[in-house]
Amino acid sequence: MSILIWMESRKQNLLRNCMPKFESNEQYSKQANKGRVNTFELGDCVWVHRQKEKFPTRRKYKLQPRGDGTFQVLERINDNAYKLDLSTAYGEEFDSRMNPFEEGGNNRNPIDKDKDNLHDTRGPMTRSKTKMMKQSMSGLSSGIKENLEQSELEVAPK
Repeated sequence: MSILIWMESRKQNLLRNCMPKFESNEQYSKQANKGRVNTFELGDCVWVHRQKEKFPTRRKYKLQPRGDGTFQVLERINDNAYKLDLSTAYGEEFDSRMNPFEEGGNNRNPIDKDKDNLHDTRGPMTRSKTKMMKQSMSGLSSGIKENLEQSELEVAPK
């Protein structure tokens, strides 16, 4: 019996000595985590930190910024994993050619790239490129004049 009493008193002494330490640790952790949001709810906006392995096309170089925009949380999987709405920056952007009900989505013929000199302005502006642009501008302006004359003839009273 004396052993049981000794163990009980030892346990009480241990609790008396350790409880203030536990409480102070809780206070330290409470102060350290003050203002920290552990979990996000649906609709919250979050910041994405990109890694080269997960976003190889968006983060090619070491000196590119890691963070990217604010994205909305669509679904919470667990405390550390979420489904985000990345369609605005990483995918389905609006493309008028994909809408069959909208007119004039793709007016340019992709086969006639040689004839469309006004769209090819990449690279340095050389003499030959300037000459080709002047020729295409003169052809374009003459085409516009012809269209205006035809529309004036159609509108004019007979």
